[in-house]
Amino acid sequence: MPREIIRPNYGEPCIVQLACDPEGTQREGSYGIDFQYELNHDIAITWLPKEARDAIVASGAKPGDEIAITKAKRGRQTVWTVERTQTKRRTAAARQHAHKHADRAARRHARAPEGNGQRKTATAAPRRRDPRGRALRGH
Repeated sequence: MPREIIRPNYGEPCIVQLACDPEGTQREGSYGIDFQYELNHDIAITWLPKEARDAIVASGAKPGDEIAITKAKRGRQTVWTVERTQTKRRTAAARQHAHKHADRAARRHARAPEGNGQRKTATAAPRRRDPRGRALRGH
């Protein structure tokens, strides 16, 4: 089963559980050096820049700890903050976030087509037309 790729959004804390060393694994990315992290019992993966890695290390997180990664914009600069959350008792928001990502990964895996590896895209419903073949407005 392919691992889910987690991409933090601006202004939203992304709550995940570290499944690897907080130092991460250094990889060559599209925009330079990134650090790869295995997350959520090794069912998800993410690549983060050096600034995010430094924030994870500074937080004191260990493998198995639950952390909240927040990406924010300050002027033209991206700022990363990492906070350790409660590891014993998960909050309702953390559970919901984890289930949402797990459900999304399961749905994506279930609908993956056989064969050439391309997904089928949904087509838009045909527009309603009048007897002359012109598209009707407001429908």
